[in-house]
Amino acid sequence: MMTTLSFRCPSTFSPIEWLKGGIELVTFQCAAHGKPIALTLWGEQKWGLKISSAMHDVAERIEVGVLVFELVAEKNAQDLSLRVPDSFKRSHLVEKLLIDVDGVTAESGVLISTANGDVLVAVAGAYPYTVTFFATGLPGNFEPEYPLEKYRRTKYVG
Repeated sequence: MMTTLSFRCPSTFSPIEWLKGGIELVTFQCAAHGKPIALTLWGEQKWGLKISSAMHDVAERIEVGVLVFELVAEKNAQDLSLRVPDSFKRSHLVEKLLIDVDGVTAESGVLISTANGDVLVAVAGAYPYTVTFFATGLPGNFEPEYPLEKYRRTKYVG
């Protein structure tokens, strides 16, 4: 039987409604090694949606990252920030990115698609406890834990 490692978030909050709403800006918190350990999505809501990753041991010397969501009230002045394309300001489709490793299914990422085909991806990074990010039209080094084609996509319904 497959074990599922689910997204982590406070019991009083489901990130799906936030993710389906408009996104205008993403901010990044980086560790000393320069890799992002958290990103926060900002939109018209008064709260930002912070995304980080937690690692789980699934077999000897094999770990898998799962996304962790929390609401934050304000931007950190030290964080890097990027404006996302205007197409993300409107409602869009949100899918979970699932990875199957050694009998474990992990909810490791989200993929957001707009009506005109733009995509935004946030997924556990190749380095432990990091996240990586890609959005149509934005620069950056996208380094997911596993090649993107290995993830299964499923509609995120909350």
